[in-house]
Amino acid sequence: MKKTKEKIRTYINYCGKSNSGKSTILGLVIKKLLEVGKEITPHNHNTRGKDHRIVIKIDQQCVAISTYGDDLKNLMKNHRLFDQYNPQVMVTASHAHEKHTHNLFIDNYVYNEITADNESNNDRRPFNYIKIQSDSCPNSEEYDRIKANYIYNLIMESLNI
Repeated sequence: MKKTKEKIRTYINYCGKSNSGKSTILGLVIKKLLEVGKEITPHNHNTRGKDHRIVIKIDQQCVAISTYGDDLKNLMKNHRLFDQYNPQVMVTASHAHEKHTHNLFIDNYVYNEITADNESNNDRRPFNYIKIQSDSCPNSEEYDRIKANYIYNLIMESLNI
């Protein structure tokens, strides 16, 4: 019997300082994804203002995105969402400080995903980790749109769409 190729899951960490536009950019990405997919998270999925924690189904695959990431408590909630829905693509905002616990927490999550045992053997599972640093340059609507399109394209490429 021919073994089917396992899909590679993708984790995108969009990190940067406070007020660097992370939530704004990911909000634009969510808007674009909802044009081609459907939200499957319950309506009480913790949205307020510009922050979202959402799962979108696109062509039988799931994408989970959270714009929350300014503290470890919210990153833990993001990962509970990821674990609950087991999405093909996971996207989170996070703070980017060299010695910050956010980096260690995300690194450990990614390491655990990569090294988790497969049912058939103990090989590493395919897993793609992409870390994008939000810059500190002045944001404009056009620049935000370009950054959002970049992340959107990474997601769609990860879904093979």
